Amino acid sequence: RKNKPVLDDIVIKGEVVEWANSYKYLGVVIDDKLTWKNNTDHIIKKVHSRLFCLRKLRAFNVQQELLQMFYTSIVCSVMTFGMTCWGGNISGQDRNRLNKNIKKASGVVGRKQDDVETMYQRLVTHKLTSVLADDTHPLRPEFDSRRMDRSGRFRVPKTRTTRYKHSFIPTAIQTFNQHKGRWDVPAPGPLSLMPVILYICMTCDLCVCGLNACAYIYCLNLFGSFTLDSYLW
Repeated sequence: RKNKPVLDDIVIKGEVVEWANSYKYLGVVIDDKLTWKNNTDHIIKKVHSRLFCLRKLRAFNVQQELLQMFYTSIVCSVMTFGMTCWGGNISGQDRNRLNKNIKKASGVVGRKQDDVETMYQRLVTHKLTSVLADDTHPLRPEFDSRRMDRSGRFRVPKTRTTRYKHSFIPTAIQTFNQHKGRWDVPAPGPLSLMPVILYICMTCDLCVCGLNACAYIYCLNLFGSFTLDSYLW
């Protein structure tokens, strides 16, 4: 094996930057080898605590629509956060670990959920659509320079490494070209604060909040629609 090269210290404004094997930046854990294993560990740890709350909701005989809403808002949002950055370059083992937790959630909700590959392709499609619709986006010139006038498609960039091949720009271009430049991107549905409120109440250590959460869930399940204004916390 080759010896690791000795790197000089990086100095910014007279201060030496500390070397680290991994660093959490904007909620995403980046390691020095870009394997995304530490980030997957971080995601799974957060998903486990949320799956516990999802199982508790099912124990309260909550309707399937509410379970699905809770999964999408609280559980799935953790796994999809920053996925356009790391989704294409995680290892097969880490991908299977995430899919295993998705399969568990599908059993709790009673409805099959999208796997990691499907969610990644959907997020790439949404991100590329937003980039092409925004003239001020930093990546817009990169895509405009690769567009072919005759077909409307993009030229696929030459990739020397697997990491770059599976990154956002090549993946987005290949997905766009496969759909011949035409795709239907579903508009995001309305957001609801109800799953967030339930999650906060269920994870709160105060007994009163726990009882109020149970009562609120019971009313939601009983009447189908129930507003916070009609219930005194």
